[in-house]
Amino acid sequence: MTDPNTVFDAINEVKGNAEPGSIDDGEFFVTAGDNLYPEDGYNPTDEEFATMMTLFEREHLKDMKIHAIRGNHDCYFDDAFELDKTDEYEQWEMPSFYYTKEIEVGQNGEKMGFLMVDSCLMLCANYSYAGDSGGHMLLHAEHKRLRDVVCDDPAVTQKGNDMYTWINDTLKEWAEDEKMLWKATVLHHPMWGKWYPDFANIVLNFLPML
Repeated sequence: MTDPNTVFDAINEVKGNAEPGSIDDGEFFVTAGDNLYPEDGYNPTDEEFATMMTLFEREHLKDMKIHAIRGNHDCYFDDAFELDKTDEYEQWEMPSFYYTKEIEVGQNGEKMGFLMVDSCLMLCANYSYAGDSGGHMLLHAEHKRLRDVVCDDPAVTQKGNDMYTWINDTLKEWAEDEKMLWKATVLHHPMWGKWYPDFANIVLNFLPML
């Protein structure tokens, strides 16, 4: 595995040498989850998180926000662990499990919107929100084995359903915003798998909404 310090040294160098406004002149980071791999997979420490954050403290990276979501490894942690880091680290932006990030992309206020969603909660949701577009999911044992968090807790299932409601409401709001030209989504679990079956409930429920 490549040393992460080598990777971030390279990113720092590119950012430092970038022409202002060029494609190399990044403004922020976006994570796709699995932000931390603690020694004890279920109980990360503050020291381990602090070590991870040192990667972003380089000269040309230290002022760039990190917009984060959870991956399956993060979903093993205590729910509040990474959320609480938003108050501890100025760079770390994870205000909730799902949220939006909007950026201006034009001279007249045109925007691009990012749906930052929690695919752990998606895997636990048990309703279809694809309407008459054909998306629905009956959970088979095969897919249940794939789910990376315990979805038998009704509270977790409800959080997933609440997120889907929020996604619907957000997309409707963006559809009515004439300045919103581009929409993107960030999530951890891939819709289609190469080495394992597709996450069919994400394909059938979330994809039609996009």
